[in-house]
Amino acid sequence: MADNSNNIVLINTFIVPAQMEDAFLQWWRMIRPMFAAQPGFVGAKLHRSLDQKERYRFINIAEWEGEDLYRQALSNMVSMMPKPSIAGLEWHPALYEVVEWVER
Repeated sequence: MADNSNNIVLINTFIVPAQMEDAFLQWWRMIRPMFAAQPGFVGAKLHRSLDQKERYRFINIAEWEGEDLYRQALSNMVSMMPKPSIAGLEWHPALYEVVEWVER
């Protein structure tokens, strides 16, 4: 098993107006391979709330091999990532470290 004790977690919450969900998912699917190709990327899962009234309709949880690699990837992506033209879209990314992990 690989040692991922130094990995960091990106949690990015998205406010997406209901009428813009399809456009958001199209944009997400377009940029996903760009992030996946960056050094240090481990994986990501995009979640959608089951409650359509939830403020943060989508949440992306991604794992990176380290904060420096994530920040370098983000810097690389700024110039090549297409900007979404989605009215009302907001996102709030933050980096976290795993403090405890519970398994069954």
